[in-house]
Amino acid sequence: MTAVATGAQWVMRPVLRPSAAIRLICIHAAGSGPAMFRPWPAALPDHVEVLLLQLPGREARIAEPPIDDYKMAVTAARHAVQPYLDRPWALFGHSMGARIGFGLIESLIADGDALPRRLFASGCPAPHIPAAAGEHRSSSDEYLLDELRRLGGTPAEALREPKLVELILPTLRADLRVCTTATVRQHQALPVPITVLGGADDDIPMEQLTAWSRWSSAGTEVLLFMGGHFFLTGRAQPQAIGAVTARLSDRAATP
Repeated sequence: MTAVATGAQWVMRPVLRPSAAIRLICIHAAGSGPAMFRPWPAALPDHVEVLLLQLPGREARIAEPPIDDYKMAVTAARHAVQPYLDRPWALFGHSMGARIGFGLIESLIADGDALPRRLFASGCPAPHIPAAAGEHRSSSDEYLLDELRRLGGTPAEALREPKLVELILPTLRADLRVCTTATVRQHQALPVPITVLGGADDDIPMEQLTAWSRWSSAGTEVLLFMGGHFFLTGRAQPQAIGAVTARLSDRAATP
């Protein structure tokens, strides 16, 4: 399929802050959508404006065919966020969102465009490590539903509705293909500091999180929070938001 990122449906601005000092662009996980960041705009201080990327095939865009290729997803994200790079900005991606975010920064470097002040890579192995999603993309529907229940990123009531499940599974399979077709473009470290966030009970080994240090020439740190893969939407959410807030201060956000 083809995707052209035009129109407001690609980028949601829940709370307009035209005088904000920095924008935080958030990219959601596979099988999820911008709703995973719903509390963030109100929780972050006034000097931060939160923008939520919404890929097709979910939530308000559920009727649209999902993107099923990494390069296409990166290109779509690039076109979608381009109008919002006219002031300092940072990028937060969770799981699939971190992989797309990394590719987005690579494309900006190639074209000499404005780079983020910081990349927050959450719940995701370093980009040179193949995605474990490859083990699941051809699995049965019931297996994928069991995985969604185990990971905890999808409301349980949604997984009990056959019509919703019928809509969710094709998007999840497309997202898994995005993850498994992810490639590293530049093979060089980004001139952007990276903050890696992980769940202490996630399946991702610590060494796959610390391996992000290979991809920044401006410094990398790893922060662990209680919870599994979707620690961001669990009890650790206030702590994770607090860590992001601290690093979006004028001093911390500047490379």
